[in-house]
Amino acid sequence: MTLSTVSTLVLIGIVSISSPVLAEFTGRLAIPGVVFEIALGIVIGPAVLGIAHPGSVVVALEEMGLAYLMFLAGLELDLARIRGRSLQLAATGWVISLALALLIAVALTLIGTVIDAVVIGLALTTTALGTLLPILRDAGLFEGRFGARVMAIGSVGEFAPILAVGVLLDRRNPEITSALLVVFAVVAVAAALVAARPQPPKMTGFLHRHVHSSAQLPIRVAMLLIITLVLMTYELGLDVLLGAFAAGIVVKLFAR
Repeated sequence: MTLSTVSTLVLIGIVSISSPVLAEFTGRLAIPGVVFEIALGIVIGPAVLGIAHPGSVVVALEEMGLAYLMFLAGLELDLARIRGRSLQLAATGWVISLALALLIAVALTLIGTVIDAVVIGLALTTTALGTLLPILRDAGLFEGRFGARVMAIGSVGEFAPILAVGVLLDRRNPEITSALLVVFAVVAVAAALVAARPQPPKMTGFLHRHVHSSAQLPIRVAMLLIITLVLMTYELGLDVLLGAFAAGIVVKLFAR
C-alpha cells in the first residue's frame, strides 16, 4: 500500500470515531452519526479538501463495506412484519414516486440539464435501506408499526430501482436480464428454504460451541455465504447488492 492509501485509511478511521461523538453532542436534535459520516466524508474527499484519495485498496474496502451493509439490512429485515398492508403501501408509494420522478427527469431533459430521463428518474426513486435501519434502531423506532412501514418502504425503494435498472438499462436484452433475475431468485429461495429447515442437533451444537471460540465458525460460514451469493450476482451481470441482501435473509433464517 502507498502512503496515500494508508493516510486515507487513517482519515476514515478518524471519521468513524468522531462521527458518533459529534452525534452525541447534538442533544435533543438527535442527529444520527451517519449524517456526520457522510458530511465528513465529503469534506475530506476530492470535492472539498482533497486529503483522502480513493485508491484501489480503498475502493475494494468500499465495495466490501457496501455489500456487508446490505447483508446487515437483510439480516435485520423481518418479512413477516412488512408483508400485507405495509408492503402494499410501500409498493404504491414507489410507483407514485416513480411517476413524479420521471416527470421531473423529463423536464430536466427538455431544459438540457440531463441527457437520459430514465436514468435520472430511477435514481430519484432510490432509498438507502442500509442507512435507514441503523438510524431507526438507534432511535428506538425499529419496533412497532412505524418501523415496519419504514422497513417496507426502504426495501421496495432499494430494490425496485435495482431491478428496473437491470431490466431497462442493461446492454443485454430485457428478456435475458429477466431470465437471469429468475435464476438468481430460484437459487436464493432454495437457499432460504434449506436454511429455514430444522438442522441436525449435532451440527447446531457444533456451530454453537464455536460462536465464541477463536475459530468463530458461524461467522466464517456467514462470510462465505455473502461472498458466494455476491459472486453469483456478479457472474450473472446483476447488482451485487442483491446477493448481499439475500445472504442476510438466509443467514437470519439459519440462525433462527
